[in-house]
Amino acid sequence: IEKYTVEIDREGYAEKLELELGERAKVKIDDVLVRIVEVKGFGKKPMILFTNTDKSKKEVLDIYLTR
Repeated sequence: IEKYTVEIDREGYAEKLELELGERAKVKIDDVLVRIVEVKGFGKKPMILFTNTDKSKKEVLDIYLTR
């Protein structure tokens, strides 16, 4: 588990959140190998991101947040 601080802008109010990033085993979905990145700290339940890239956990989260 890796700690990561991110600044979120919610309706003009900037808020810093300390998140925990984890990674689960790679799995195959429809013959595509994907990684599962787990993000704790946004809400009561962890956010789960699926990716087929070789980017770091932080990069995967940054890409998701800037979409």
